[in-house]
Amino acid sequence: MKYIDKYSWRSFLSTQSKTVLEQDGIFCWRTRKNNQLSSDHLLTDADIPLLQSLTPFNFFYFDPKDVELLKNSGFNVKARKDPDITIPIKHMSLAGKKFKGLRGSINKAEKYELTIQDHYNNYDDVLEMLKRWSDTSGCKHFQDRSSKHKYFFKENLEKDCINIFMYDKEKLASFAVISPPDNSKCASYVIGKSLCFFYPGLSEFTDWVAYEKAALKGVEYVSLGGGGKSMRNYKMKFPGAFTLESYDGSAELEGENK
Repeated sequence: MKYIDKYSWRSFLSTQSKTVLEQDGIFCWRTRKNNQLSSDHLLTDADIPLLQSLTPFNFFYFDPKDVELLKNSGFNVKARKDPDITIPIKHMSLAGKKFKGLRGSINKAEKYELTIQDHYNNYDDVLEMLKRWSDTSGCKHFQDRSSKHKYFFKENLEKDCINIFMYDKEKLASFAVISPPDNSKCASYVIGKSLCFFYPGLSEFTDWVAYEKAALKGVEYVSLGGGGKSMRNYKMKFPGAFTLESYDGSAELEGENK
């Protein structure tokens, strides 16, 4: 089970992404400095020639075995832990004292009586909502990846995913995108945002509705990825949340920059 699949890796793309490569489950895109790289599987010796041709590169959500393979294959590797948080959703329940706060947030947001749909009405709605989010939340609480989200929807990369969009009359208030289930009934939380500054509890409610919809589509586990401390704390609030060891970092061939 890995966060990266053929949908979630696209959430890293932006207008600054160049020379995008998708080959045999390895995904690479170039920014101003280095190649950026991720993979939807455990790396094997067969992947090494391609990786050698892409160095130096930064990598995301690599398994410890991936890091070890790079080191054993002649790469200089710098890595830091970024645990991947995963939740089981097949029989998710909020019963019990432990989830009283989460239940309260969801119940509060239900009373906003927002319109829930599987698409946004027009792209301008997305732009307006992301601007409001950046102005009120953004880097104050979470990493602001609004530019990547603009690109994601502009290119219709949510196509074929499990999508939730919530509207307050004509205004987009939140969205969540989850990838379709793979053969192991696992999926990834691709992107999501809510105007929680204006609608307390909306983040929890949007995600809860998205998980319910994903479960109906046959998803049993959702990989949420990692993130900063605030984001990790938020993700761990949901029932059954657990972490899988993963790493972000950089790699280059030995002697490459000498």
